[in-house]
Amino acid sequence: MGLRILVDRPMFVFLDVVLPSFVILLLGDIVWHRLIKRKRRPQPAWSRKCMAFWKMSRPQNIPLSLLLVLAGAFGAGGKAWLNVASVRLQVLLCAILTVMVTTSSCIVNDYFDFLASTDTEESQASRPLVAKDITAAEVKRSLKWFYFLVLVCICLVDTRALRIYVLVNAVLTYIYTKSLKPRGFVWKNGCVSLIITLAIGLGAAAVQQQAAGALARGLCAVFPSMVITFCGIFAREIIMDVSDVEGDRATGIKTLAVVAGPSTALRTAQAFVLPILLLQLLVPMLHGRRWFPLVPVSLLPIALGAGGLALLTVRAARSHAPQSPEVRQAIELFPLPLAVAVGHSLAA
Repeated sequence: MGLRILVDRPMFVFLDVVLPSFVILLLGDIVWHRLIKRKRRPQPAWSRKCMAFWKMSRPQNIPLSLLLVLAGAFGAGGKAWLNVASVRLQVLLCAILTVMVTTSSCIVNDYFDFLASTDTEESQASRPLVAKDITAAEVKRSLKWFYFLVLVCICLVDTRALRIYVLVNAVLTYIYTKSLKPRGFVWKNGCVSLIITLAIGLGAAAVQQQAAGALARGLCAVFPSMVITFCGIFAREIIMDVSDVEGDRATGIKTLAVVAGPSTALRTAQAFVLPILLLQLLVPMLHGRRWFPLVPVSLLPIALGAGGLALLTVRAARSHAPQSPEVRQAIELFPLPLAVAVGHSLAA
């Protein structure tokens, strides 16, 4: 009924629903910012600490974490798993665990960067620990309880192999910041790329209804997508290191941009696009699809995926400046063509 009204009477929907809703939201915004916010009392200490903890968790990464798990689930199991309650529960649990591991890794990163004096008032004045919105001791105590909760949730996962898989992912996020980050770009960028890539495999393994060999079957089903994700994230991490080359050099972090120079680093990022292009070409062919009858339509996902990544890396490499707009655009826009490439390999 609602859809029929939307189609048959669009002006009614606009005048009687959309426009009044917009006016109400506008009035509410004015009341909040002009009247209530001015008279608001100082924020309580506990509320300020909760907001600091929330900010350290990088909540903007939560949608990506959920999408990676769901992408693996739909890529390996299609839509059939939506009809099985136990499998839906496992996918939901794995998605929650991925979000918890991702957010805790961001908090751990800020914690150790603060202890190592990497984050200072000159470089990261807005971060909660630097701004003294929360203390390092309070963050450490909160992380202990947070990781305890992660372990409890891991125990709820059905299969032992999947529990170990999630546990390894959680341990990697801790080891990365404490031990691997200062050791060089291969360890640093490789660990970050692997952690993000494992989320796709987790979703794929969660939808396997037979416990025996569930992890192996799930990983095999989405392995090309995992390779694409790994290469794409690795390339983006290299470009991000280029933009922060001066700060990394000052703190002694041995990124590729610091060791070999920004130009070499950006050329290396270009090289990581090549496996993505090859997989986008080969995966549909391995599934029996032919290119020639519908060449323009078939090549569109490749042009938007690997082609878009190549364009961003080439523009960044030609800029010859670590802080150039082309480098910043490559960092910001990289997830879009990468998502197209991953989705194309999953749908093939």
